[in-house]
Amino acid sequence: QTTTIGMLYLSKVPSVGMAGFLVAQVGMSKLTEEGVERVSALGRLTTAYTIGGVMGPYIGGVLGSSGDYYLSAKLATVGCLLAAFAAFLLPAAVDETVGDKPSDKEDTKPKVQTPFIDRAKLLITVAGGAL
Repeated sequence: QTTTIGMLYLSKVPSVGMAGFLVAQVGMSKLTEEGVERVSALGRLTTAYTIGGVMGPYIGGVLGSSGDYYLSAKLATVGCLLAAFAAFLLPAAVDETVGDKPSDKEDTKPKVQTPFIDRAKLLITVAGGAL
């Protein structure tokens, strides 16, 4: 139960992370070919997001009722950190296209390899644009 307006605002800070799903969708669209492969990849991403949204609170409640109220928070923190580090394992080669229409394929530049630091900057830029 919140007793101050500051705590109320602070409780809404984690919801900023909800933009991560939009960033993941954009990344998945950039890393997959048009057609069946892209649709399949976006479907798997949405399924994983939905299952996590349903099972996460359930598992957290079960772990919290076992006596250690912070165990679920600790596991969630570890999971988030692992996911953040796993994001850097994504392929660095991305097609730079002007658009996704077949007529724009002539404007496709060759694949570009981006170093680790450039990828981190790209992720921050995309995340900032999604907010």
